[in-house]
Amino acid sequence: MPTVIPTHPEIAAAAQPLSWPDMARVLILLACVRWLNRRLQAVNRRVVRYGFDIAGTDLALTMQRWLACHEAIGALLGRPEPSHVAQVRATLQKGAERKSR
Repeated sequence: MPTVIPTHPEIAAAAQPLSWPDMARVLILLACVRWLNRRLQAVNRRVVRYGFDIAGTDLALTMQRWLACHEAIGALLGRPEPSHVAQVRATLQKGAERKSR
């Protein structure tokens, strides 16, 4: 018989239960993120092969969809976006600031 009661991680304690429609939406968004990850790999290969001028618009549009999915997941779960998503968002914002100058 255990003498210590297991504690839940902080993130699990802060999580709120989702309704069934919200849970379905999160699962659909996660599937979209996985699909977009594969699409990003394919687009990246095209950019490497043909150059950014030819294949860059696909990369930008796919990246915007990827960021939107992560933003929606974060809003549904009430959690901040993962660090790798925040890095991509910051990199794109820096690029937009450079273009506007």
